[in-house]
Amino acid sequence: MRSRPIVAAAALLAGAVPAQAEGVVIGGEFSRTGADVTPRFFHAASRLSGTNLVMVTGGMRVQIFPPSLVSQASVSFFNPDLGEFSALYAPRGGGPTVSPSLLIARSSHTQTLLPDGRVLVTGGHVGAAGTSPGIPTTGVEIFDPLSGAFVPGPPMNEARAAHTATLVVDGRVLVAGGSSAQLFDPSMSAWGAPIALSVARSAHAAALVETGAGSRVLLAGGAGGAGTTLELVDFMLGSSSMLPGALTVGVDDLACAVLDDGRVLITGGQNVSSGDTVALTYLFDPITLSLAAIDPVAGFAAGVSDHRMVVLGGSALVAGGESQVAGNDTELSQSALFARECDGWVWTGSMSHPHDDAAAVALEDGRILVIGGGAPFLGQEIATAECEIFTAIHAPMADLSCDGVVGFDDLLIILSAWGSCGAGPCDADLNGDHEIGFDDLLIVLSSWG
Repeated sequence: MRSRPIVAAAALLAGAVPAQAEGVVIGGEFSRTGADVTPRFFHAASRLSGTNLVMVTGGMRVQIFPPSLVSQASVSFFNPDLGEFSALYAPRGGGPTVSPSLLIARSSHTQTLLPDGRVLVTGGHVGAAGTSPGIPTTGVEIFDPLSGAFVPGPPMNEARAAHTATLVVDGRVLVAGGSSAQLFDPSMSAWGAPIALSVARSAHAAALVETGAGSRVLLAGGAGGAGTTLELVDFMLGSSSMLPGALTVGVDDLACAVLDDGRVLITGGQNVSSGDTVALTYLFDPITLSLAAIDPVAGFAAGVSDHRMVVLGGSALVAGGESQVAGNDTELSQSALFARECDGWVWTGSMSHPHDDAAAVALEDGRILVIGGGAPFLGQEIATAECEIFTAIHAPMADLSCDGVVGFDDLLIILSAWGSCGAGPCDADLNGDHEIGFDDLLIVLSSWG
């Protein structure tokens, strides 16, 4: 259901209706920004609290001679104001600048900003060599923004890579992958007892959802026999249960994100049987625990996996990844935008470069930073340091039909919905008073064009 900004009654009475107040995100544009300090893919990134910096950790690069994957311990910091990356960091506790590095070079790990400002880094592959990314590790380290240093954390109960880490409502972090899940308590810097998963999985997707029975973590798809499955982890009770709904095709390397109405958008993935990518898309409703297939990801005719998906309110941006058909991989520069308010995909675009197995972070100002990833080179995939920023384009608030203009279609929507909305918001309730009436009609007319 559409949720819109409230327009003050006083402004309406004074005739000061904001003709171009921002509505749903219906498009955008990419622009290049400064390059990372090193090429990398299978890395991780997150914003740091109390600052607008983005911290990037680990990943792999490709050594040209002799040819080999190489695990990285490199750490960089992106400053959105300058549009630049740096290996230097000014500790928030004072003192000279430092050049932090991970204690263990790793890729396909997780990176989670904790409520106290520290950053939790878990698992991943270590010891890449040749064409192998290495082996999963139980290793954990924690970044302290006061000192600018990484310190060892307590190991996980099992080695994990291509796993997930989800910050839950009480500030703990649920790490899931392999045969179990486990909660990290930052107040004690300790792990809780393992929670057995219904089925082993890796390269899956995860999201924190609010069900009718409380907060849970949804796990979707993944390798290890989990391809079509959906599972809910009750982290308070320390249990997990399989859901009755199933994905149409078993996939790993998919993505999911929670929209502003609480539903989960699930996109793409790689068929665990054939290896081919799919563009299948679903919406999961955590209240009814139901899964509905919707239109496939726009602009990705050959499917997409290893992509990144970032939420912008009721919209979600899908960027990069790869497609695979009959064993042939193509690194992608495509992007697409899903808008819940418009009931589907509303925009497709392209980045300057392909970004496969990249990292993407929502910046403080609402833009989205896409960092590195894989790109083609002489018939092979290599890591890149190229980075881009997505800037959203919003429709006018009164553009109810999501066509980019305010006109007769929007007027008809107001008239057809005339009356009370009931308890919750509704699409045509532009001023947030739970009534579709003359105030909403005035907003449409004043925004015409």
